[in-house]
Amino acid sequence: MRLVAPPIDVNPTLIMKEVIVPQRSHRTLRVACLLTGIDWSAMKKCGRNEHNEVYMSLFMFIAQFALITVLMSHALMYMMEKYNAWLFGLLVAFITVSLEIRMLSSDWSARGVLAPTFQRPSFYGMLLFRIALGVAFSGVYGTAAELALQDDKITEVLRAQQDDANKALQERVEAQLATLKSAVQSIERRKAEEVKVRQPLLNNQHALNQEIFRLNTEVVEYERLMVVEEKGLEGRPDGEGPKYLEYQNKRHTVQKKRDLEHSKLENVTDEIEKIDKRINALNDELSEAEAAVVGFDHHVTMTADPMYVAIHQDFLARYQALKSLHGDDAIGEAAKTVSLIIFVVILLLELTPIMSKLLFSQASIYHEIMTSRAQCGAARERLKAQRKLRRIQRKMQQEIPDPIVADMMGVRIVEDVDHNERRRADRELEPA
Repeated sequence: MRLVAPPIDVNPTLIMKEVIVPQRSHRTLRVACLLTGIDWSAMKKCGRNEHNEVYMSLFMFIAQFALITVLMSHALMYMMEKYNAWLFGLLVAFITVSLEIRMLSSDWSARGVLAPTFQRPSFYGMLLFRIALGVAFSGVYGTAAELALQDDKITEVLRAQQDDANKALQERVEAQLATLKSAVQSIERRKAEEVKVRQPLLNNQHALNQEIFRLNTEVVEYERLMVVEEKGLEGRPDGEGPKYLEYQNKRHTVQKKRDLEHSKLENVTDEIEKIDKRINALNDELSEAEAAVVGFDHHVTMTADPMYVAIHQDFLARYQALKSLHGDDAIGEAAKTVSLIIFVVILLLELTPIMSKLLFSQASIYHEIMTSRAQCGAARERLKAQRKLRRIQRKMQQEIPDPIVADMMGVRIVEDVDHNERRRADRELEPA
Protein backbone atom coordinates (compact mmCIF):
# COMPACT_ATOMS: atom_id res chain seq x y z
CA MET A 1 0.00 0.00 0.00
CA ARG A 2 1.40 3.38 -0.95
CA LEU A 3 1.36 6.39 1.39
CA VAL A 4 1.06 9.89 -0.04
CA ALA A 5 2.03 12.98 2.00
CA PRO A 6 -0.36 15.95 2.14
CA PRO A 7 0.45 18.78 -0.24
CA ILE A 8 2.63 21.58 1.14
CA ASP A 9 2.09 25.14 -0.10
CA VAL A 10 5.46 26.65 -0.91
CA ASN A 11 5.54 30.39 -1.50
CA PRO A 12 7.82 31.43 -4.35
CA THR A 13 9.18 34.28 -2.25
CA LEU A 14 11.10 31.68 -0.23
CA ILE A 15 13.16 30.83 -3.28
CA MET A 16 15.74 33.57 -2.83
CA LYS A 17 19.30 33.96 -1.82
CA GLU A 18 20.16 34.69 1.76
CA VAL A 19 20.64 38.40 2.41
CA ILE A 20 24.22 39.23 3.32
CA VAL A 21 24.27 41.38 6.48
CA PRO A 22 27.44 43.00 7.91
CA GLN A 23 28.84 41.40 11.05
CA ARG A 24 28.15 44.44 13.27
CA SER A 25 24.55 44.64 12.05
CA HIS A 26 24.35 40.88 12.59
CA ARG A 27 24.98 41.32 16.31
CA THR A 28 22.63 44.26 16.71
CA LEU A 29 19.87 42.53 14.80
CA ARG A 30 20.39 39.36 16.82
CA VAL A 31 19.93 41.27 20.08
CA ALA A 32 16.88 43.07 18.68
CA CYS A 33 15.36 39.74 17.61
CA LEU A 34 16.03 38.26 21.04
CA LEU A 35 14.29 41.17 22.79
CA THR A 36 11.32 41.25 20.43
CA GLY A 37 10.63 37.50 20.33
CA ILE A 38 11.61 37.03 16.68
CA ASP A 39 13.44 33.99 15.29
CA TRP A 40 16.93 35.16 14.38
CA SER A 41 17.69 32.32 12.00
CA ALA A 42 14.64 33.20 9.92
CA MET A 43 14.94 36.99 10.16
CA LYS A 44 18.53 37.06 8.89
CA LYS A 45 17.24 35.66 5.59
CA CYS A 46 14.81 38.56 5.17
CA GLY A 47 15.36 41.94 3.58
CA ARG A 48 16.46 45.19 5.18
CA ASN A 49 12.90 46.50 5.34
CA GLU A 50 11.93 43.74 7.74
CA HIS A 51 15.12 44.31 9.73
CA ASN A 52 14.10 47.94 10.18
CA GLU A 53 10.69 46.80 11.36
CA VAL A 54 12.42 44.74 14.07
CA TYR A 55 14.35 47.82 15.26
CA MET A 56 11.18 49.93 15.23
CA SER A 57 9.39 47.28 17.27
CA LEU A 58 12.27 47.24 19.76
CA PHE A 59 12.17 51.04 20.19
CA MET A 60 8.39 50.90 20.59
CA PHE A 61 8.67 48.22 23.29
CA ILE A 62 11.34 50.21 25.14
CA ALA A 63 9.18 53.35 25.10
CA GLN A 64 6.14 51.35 26.20
CA PHE A 65 8.14 49.71 28.99
CA ALA A 66 9.39 53.09 30.27
CA LEU A 67 5.92 54.68 30.11
CA ILE A 68 4.22 51.82 31.96
CA THR A 69 6.98 51.72 34.59
CA VAL A 70 6.70 55.45 35.34
CA LEU A 71 2.90 55.50 35.45
CA MET A 72 2.49 52.38 37.59
CA SER A 73 5.31 53.33 39.96
CA HIS A 74 3.82 56.79 40.52
CA ALA A 75 0.41 55.29 41.29
CA LEU A 76 1.85 52.59 43.55
CA MET A 77 3.96 55.02 45.58
CA TYR A 78 0.80 55.98 47.48
CA MET A 79 0.28 52.34 48.52
CA MET A 80 3.82 51.17 49.30
CA GLU A 81 7.38 52.38 49.75
CA LYS A 82 9.19 54.03 46.88
CA TYR A 83 11.59 51.14 46.24
CA ASN A 84 8.80 48.54 46.27
CA ALA A 85 6.66 50.75 44.01
CA TRP A 86 9.41 50.98 41.39
CA LEU A 87 10.05 47.24 41.64
CA PHE A 88 6.37 46.39 41.21
CA GLY A 89 6.06 48.94 38.37
CA LEU A 90 8.96 47.26 36.57
CA LEU A 91 7.28 43.88 37.04
CA VAL A 92 3.95 45.12 35.62
CA ALA A 93 5.72 46.75 32.68
CA PHE A 94 7.67 43.56 31.98
CA ILE A 95 4.53 41.40 31.99
CA THR A 96 2.59 43.83 29.79
CA VAL A 97 5.37 44.32 27.27
CA SER A 98 6.00 40.56 27.17
CA LEU A 99 2.34 40.04 26.30
CA GLU A 100 2.61 42.70 23.59
CA ILE A 101 5.74 41.06 22.19
CA ARG A 102 3.99 37.71 22.17
CA MET A 103 1.07 39.16 20.23
CA LEU A 104 3.16 41.04 17.68
CA SER A 105 5.48 38.08 17.11
CA SER A 106 2.53 35.75 16.48
CA ASP A 107 0.88 34.97 13.14
CA TRP A 108 -1.86 37.58 13.50
CA SER A 109 -0.67 39.36 10.37
CA ALA A 110 -1.52 36.24 8.38
CA ARG A 111 -5.14 36.65 9.45
CA GLY A 112 -5.46 40.40 8.84
CA VAL A 113 -7.66 41.97 6.21
CA LEU A 114 -4.76 42.05 3.70
CA ALA A 115 -3.79 38.43 4.31
CA PRO A 116 -4.35 35.96 1.44
CA THR A 117 -6.44 33.68 3.68
CA PHE A 118 -8.53 36.32 5.46
CA GLN A 119 -11.12 34.76 7.79
CA ARG A 120 -13.72 37.23 8.97
CA PRO A 121 -15.02 35.49 12.16
CA SER A 122 -11.57 34.64 13.43
CA PHE A 123 -10.29 38.14 12.66
CA TYR A 124 -13.17 39.92 14.38
CA GLY A 125 -12.83 37.70 17.44
CA MET A 126 -9.14 38.56 17.79
CA LEU A 127 -9.88 42.22 17.14
CA LEU A 128 -12.55 42.41 19.83
CA PHE A 129 -10.33 40.59 22.30
CA ARG A 130 -7.43 42.97 21.64
CA ILE A 131 -9.66 46.03 21.90
CA ALA A 132 -11.08 44.81 25.22
CA LEU A 133 -7.58 44.16 26.49
CA GLY A 134 -6.44 47.60 25.33
CA VAL A 135 -9.41 49.28 27.02
CA ALA A 136 -8.59 47.50 30.28
CA PHE A 137 -4.92 48.48 30.09
CA SER A 138 -5.77 52.05 29.09
CA GLY A 139 -8.16 52.37 32.03
CA VAL A 140 -5.43 51.37 34.48
CA TYR A 141 -2.63 53.39 32.87
CA GLY A 142 -4.94 56.35 32.24
CA THR A 143 -5.90 56.48 35.90
CA ALA A 144 -2.24 56.38 36.90
CA ALA A 145 -1.39 59.12 34.38
CA GLU A 146 -4.29 61.28 35.55
CA LEU A 147 -3.21 60.89 39.18
CA ALA A 148 0.24 62.07 38.17
CA LEU A 149 -0.97 65.02 36.08
CA GLN A 150 -3.60 66.17 38.60
CA ASP A 151 -1.29 65.76 41.59
CA ASP A 152 -1.47 69.41 42.69
CA LYS A 153 -5.26 69.62 42.34
CA ILE A 154 -5.71 66.35 44.20
CA THR A 155 -3.50 67.60 47.02
CA GLU A 156 -5.59 70.77 47.25
CA VAL A 157 -8.78 68.70 47.50
CA LEU A 158 -7.29 66.49 50.21
CA ARG A 159 -6.12 69.53 52.18
CA ALA A 160 -9.57 71.10 51.89
CA GLN A 161 -11.12 67.87 53.18
CA GLN A 162 -8.61 67.81 56.01
CA ASP A 163 -9.37 71.42 56.92
CA ASP A 164 -13.09 70.64 57.04
CA ALA A 165 -12.47 67.64 59.30
CA ASN A 166 -10.18 69.66 61.61
CA LYS A 167 -12.25 72.84 61.59
CA ALA A 168 -13.32 72.58 65.27
CA LEU A 169 -9.79 71.64 66.35
CA GLN A 170 -8.34 74.49 64.34
CA GLU A 171 -10.71 76.97 65.97
CA ARG A 172 -9.70 75.66 69.38
CA VAL A 173 -5.99 75.97 68.60
CA GLU A 174 -6.51 79.48 67.24
CA ALA A 175 -8.36 80.32 70.47
CA GLN A 176 -5.33 79.09 72.44
CA LEU A 177 -3.06 81.31 70.40
CA ALA A 178 -5.43 84.24 70.86
CA THR A 179 -5.36 83.64 74.64
CA LEU A 180 -1.56 83.76 74.64
CA LYS A 181 -1.56 86.97 72.63
CA SER A 182 -4.20 88.44 74.92
CA ALA A 183 -2.00 87.63 77.92
CA VAL A 184 0.88 89.48 76.27
CA GLN A 185 -1.30 92.50 75.63
CA SER A 186 -2.60 92.46 79.22
CA ILE A 187 0.94 92.42 80.61
CA GLU A 188 1.94 95.25 78.29
CA ARG A 189 -1.03 97.32 79.48
CA ARG A 190 -0.15 96.75 83.14
CA LYS A 191 3.45 97.63 82.43
CA ALA A 192 2.39 100.80 80.64
CA GLU A 193 0.26 101.77 83.65
CA GLU A 194 3.19 101.21 86.02
CA VAL A 195 5.46 103.25 83.80
CA LYS A 196 2.84 105.96 83.69
CA VAL A 197 2.69 106.06 87.51
CA ARG A 198 6.49 105.94 87.81
CA GLN A 199 7.19 108.90 85.56
CA PRO A 200 5.72 111.62 87.90
CA LEU A 201 7.59 110.08 90.81
CA LEU A 202 10.81 110.30 88.83
CA ASN A 203 10.10 113.93 88.08
CA ASN A 204 9.35 114.57 91.75
CA GLN A 205 12.55 112.79 92.74
CA HIS A 206 14.54 114.94 90.39
CA ALA A 207 12.94 118.11 91.79
CA LEU A 208 13.63 117.02 95.37
CA ASN A 209 17.25 116.33 94.56
CA GLN A 210 17.62 119.79 93.08
CA GLU A 211 15.93 121.35 96.12
CA ILE A 212 18.13 119.41 98.54
CA PHE A 213 21.19 120.48 96.56
CA ARG A 214 20.09 124.11 96.80
CA LEU A 215 19.43 123.80 100.53
CA ASN A 216 22.82 122.22 101.07
CA THR A 217 24.37 125.12 99.25
CA GLU A 218 22.58 127.58 101.58
CA VAL A 219 23.64 125.62 104.64
CA VAL A 220 27.26 125.72 103.50
CA GLU A 221 26.98 129.46 102.84
CA TYR A 222 25.51 130.17 106.29
CA GLU A 223 28.23 128.11 107.93
CA ARG A 224 30.83 130.15 106.07
CA LEU A 225 29.26 133.42 107.21
CA MET A 226 29.16 132.11 110.78
CA VAL A 227 32.89 131.36 110.59
CA VAL A 228 33.51 134.87 109.25
CA GLU A 229 31.55 136.40 112.14
CA GLU A 230 33.14 134.14 114.75
CA LYS A 231 36.77 134.80 113.69
CA GLY A 232 36.32 138.38 112.57
CA LEU A 233 37.24 137.83 108.99
CA GLU A 234 36.53 140.19 106.10
CA GLY A 235 36.72 143.21 108.44
CA ARG A 236 34.06 141.91 110.78
CA PRO A 237 34.49 142.03 114.57
CA ASP A 238 35.20 138.67 116.03
CA GLY A 239 32.88 136.95 118.42
CA GLU A 240 29.37 135.52 118.28
CA GLY A 241 27.49 138.69 117.66
CA PRO A 242 23.98 139.31 116.42
CA LYS A 243 24.94 138.46 112.83
CA TYR A 244 26.39 135.19 113.95
CA LEU A 245 23.19 134.28 115.76
CA GLU A 246 21.14 135.34 112.72
CA TYR A 247 23.19 133.15 110.39
CA GLN A 248 22.97 130.31 112.88
CA ASN A 249 19.16 130.53 113.02
CA LYS A 250 18.88 130.69 109.26
CA ARG A 251 21.17 127.67 108.92
CA HIS A 252 19.07 125.76 111.40
CA THR A 253 15.90 126.63 109.49
CA VAL A 254 17.42 125.56 106.18
CA GLN A 255 18.65 122.30 107.76
CA LYS A 256 15.17 121.50 109.01
CA LYS A 257 13.77 122.18 105.57
CA ARG A 258 16.52 120.06 104.02
CA ASP A 259 15.77 117.19 106.37
CA LEU A 260 12.11 117.41 105.44
CA GLU A 261 13.02 117.28 101.76
CA HIS A 262 15.25 114.29 102.47
CA SER A 263 12.33 112.53 104.11
CA LYS A 264 10.15 113.23 101.06
CA LEU A 265 12.93 112.02 98.79
CA GLU A 266 13.22 108.76 100.69
CA ASN A 267 9.48 108.18 100.40
CA VAL A 268 9.52 108.90 96.68
CA THR A 269 12.57 106.70 96.19
CA ASP A 270 10.93 103.82 98.06
CA GLU A 271 7.83 104.18 95.92
CA ILE A 272 9.93 104.21 92.75
CA GLU A 273 11.78 101.08 93.86
CA LYS A 274 8.50 99.27 94.46
CA ILE A 275 7.27 100.29 91.04
CA ASP A 276 10.59 99.15 89.50
CA LYS A 277 10.20 95.76 91.14
CA ARG A 278 6.70 95.42 89.75
CA ILE A 279 7.93 96.50 86.30
CA ASN A 280 10.76 93.95 86.42
CA ALA A 281 8.30 91.22 87.38
CA LEU A 282 6.05 92.31 84.52
CA ASN A 283 9.04 92.23 82.17
CA ASP A 284 9.73 88.64 83.20
CA GLU A 285 6.09 87.71 82.66
CA LEU A 286 6.10 89.53 79.33
CA SER A 287 9.21 87.67 78.19
CA GLU A 288 7.65 84.33 79.08
CA ALA A 289 4.37 85.24 77.39
CA GLU A 290 6.12 86.47 74.24
CA ALA A 291 8.27 83.32 74.17
CA ALA A 292 5.11 81.23 74.43
CA VAL A 293 3.58 83.11 71.48
CA VAL A 294 6.74 82.87 69.38
CA GLY A 295 7.19 79.19 70.22
CA PHE A 296 3.58 78.33 69.56
CA ASP A 297 3.55 76.00 66.52
CA HIS A 298 0.10 75.76 65.03
CA HIS A 299 0.82 72.54 63.13
CA VAL A 300 2.59 70.77 66.01
CA THR A 301 -0.19 71.70 68.43
CA MET A 302 -2.85 70.36 66.08
CA THR A 303 -1.03 67.12 65.23
CA ALA A 304 -0.37 66.44 68.92
CA ASP A 305 -4.08 66.61 69.68
CA PRO A 306 -5.80 63.19 69.73
CA MET A 307 -8.74 64.66 67.78
CA TYR A 308 -6.50 65.63 64.84
CA VAL A 309 -7.43 64.10 61.46
CA ALA A 310 -4.33 63.57 59.31
CA ILE A 311 -4.35 63.94 55.54
CA HIS A 312 -4.62 60.62 53.72
CA GLN A 313 -2.08 60.12 50.93
CA ASP A 314 -2.95 56.53 50.01
CA PHE A 315 -4.13 55.49 46.56
CA LEU A 316 -7.80 55.16 47.53
CA ALA A 317 -7.95 58.65 49.08
CA ARG A 318 -6.29 60.23 46.04
CA TYR A 319 -8.57 58.31 43.68
CA GLN A 320 -11.64 59.53 45.59
CA ALA A 321 -10.26 63.07 45.45
CA LEU A 322 -9.83 62.67 41.68
CA LYS A 323 -13.47 61.58 41.36
CA SER A 324 -14.57 64.56 43.45
CA LEU A 325 -12.69 66.78 40.97
CA HIS A 326 -14.80 65.26 38.20
CA GLY A 327 -17.94 66.18 40.15
CA ASP A 328 -16.84 69.73 40.96
CA ASP A 329 -19.16 72.44 39.65
CA ALA A 330 -16.33 74.75 38.58
CA ILE A 331 -13.78 72.44 36.97
CA GLY A 332 -15.66 69.14 36.76
CA GLU A 333 -16.28 69.26 33.01
CA ALA A 334 -12.70 70.23 32.26
CA ALA A 335 -11.39 67.43 34.51
CA LYS A 336 -13.61 64.87 32.76
CA THR A 337 -12.41 66.10 29.36
CA VAL A 338 -8.78 65.78 30.40
CA SER A 339 -9.48 62.27 31.74
CA LEU A 340 -11.10 61.26 28.44
CA ILE A 341 -8.21 62.69 26.41
CA ILE A 342 -5.67 60.77 28.50
CA PHE A 343 -7.66 57.57 28.12
CA VAL A 344 -7.99 57.95 24.34
CA VAL A 345 -4.29 58.80 23.88
CA ILE A 346 -3.14 55.79 25.90
CA LEU A 347 -5.67 53.56 24.12
CA LEU A 348 -4.31 54.69 20.74
CA LEU A 349 -0.75 54.07 21.90
CA GLU A 350 -1.82 50.65 23.15
CA LEU A 351 -3.72 49.56 20.03
CA THR A 352 -1.78 51.22 17.21
CA PRO A 353 1.01 48.58 16.89
CA ILE A 354 -1.24 45.54 16.79
CA MET A 355 -3.92 47.30 14.71
CA SER A 356 -1.36 48.29 12.12
CA LYS A 357 -0.28 44.67 11.94
CA LEU A 358 -3.83 43.36 11.67
CA LEU A 359 -5.16 45.93 9.24
CA PHE A 360 -2.23 47.05 7.11
CA SER A 361 0.51 44.41 7.30
CA GLN A 362 0.78 41.84 4.55
CA ALA A 363 2.32 38.42 5.05
CA SER A 364 6.09 38.92 5.04
CA ILE A 365 9.01 36.75 4.05
CA TYR A 366 9.67 36.10 7.73
CA HIS A 367 6.13 34.86 8.18
CA GLU A 368 6.37 32.66 5.09
CA ILE A 369 9.57 31.09 6.40
CA MET A 370 8.04 30.41 9.81
CA THR A 371 4.83 29.06 8.23
CA SER A 372 6.76 26.75 5.93
CA ARG A 373 8.85 25.50 8.85
CA ALA A 374 5.71 24.76 10.81
CA GLN A 375 4.16 22.91 7.87
CA CYS A 376 7.32 20.88 7.29
CA GLY A 377 7.55 20.03 10.97
CA ALA A 378 3.92 18.95 10.99
CA ALA A 379 4.49 16.79 7.88
CA ARG A 380 7.48 15.12 9.54
CA GLU A 381 5.45 14.37 12.63
CA ARG A 382 2.64 12.89 10.52
CA LEU A 383 5.17 10.74 8.67
CA LYS A 384 6.58 9.45 11.94
CA ALA A 385 3.08 8.63 13.15
CA GLN A 386 2.25 6.78 9.91
CA ARG A 387 5.47 4.75 10.11
CA LYS A 388 4.76 3.84 13.70
CA LEU A 389 1.20 2.86 12.84
CA ARG A 390 2.42 0.71 9.94
CA ARG A 391 4.86 -1.14 12.19
CA ILE A 392 2.12 -1.81 14.72
CA GLN A 393 -0.23 -3.08 12.03
CA ARG A 394 2.43 -5.47 10.65
CA LYS A 395 3.07 -6.81 14.12
CA MET A 396 -0.60 -7.36 14.73
CA GLN A 397 -0.93 -9.02 11.30
CA GLN A 398 1.78 -11.45 12.21
CA GLU A 399 0.11 -12.21 15.50
CA ILE A 400 -3.40 -12.56 13.92
CA PRO A 401 -2.95 -14.02 10.42
CA ASP A 402 -6.51 -15.15 9.92
CA PRO A 403 -8.39 -12.37 7.99
CA ILE A 404 -11.72 -13.44 9.45
CA VAL A 405 -10.45 -13.17 13.01
CA ALA A 406 -8.66 -9.92 12.20
CA ASP A 407 -11.85 -8.49 10.75
CA MET A 408 -13.76 -9.50 13.88
CA MET A 409 -11.13 -7.72 16.02
CA GLY A 410 -11.15 -4.61 13.81
CA VAL A 411 -7.54 -4.99 12.69
CA ARG A 412 -6.71 -3.90 9.13
CA ILE A 413 -4.24 -6.11 7.29
CA VAL A 414 -1.76 -3.97 5.35
CA GLU A 415 -0.77 -5.34 2.01
CA ASP A 416 2.89 -5.94 1.71
CA VAL A 417 4.72 -3.74 -0.71
CA ASP A 418 8.19 -4.15 -1.98
CA HIS A 419 11.10 -2.45 -0.26
CA ASN A 420 11.87 0.00 -3.05
CA GLU A 421 8.26 1.29 -3.20
CA ARG A 422 8.21 2.00 0.57
CA ARG A 423 11.47 3.92 0.36
CA ARG A 424 10.13 5.96 -2.57
CA ALA A 425 7.01 6.87 -0.56
CA ASP A 426 9.14 7.83 2.42
CA ARG A 427 11.28 10.14 0.29
CA GLU A 428 8.18 11.89 -1.03
CA LEU A 429 7.09 12.64 2.56
CA GLU A 430 10.46 14.05 3.54
CA PRO A 431 10.66 17.90 3.51
CA ALA A 432 12.62 19.59 0.78
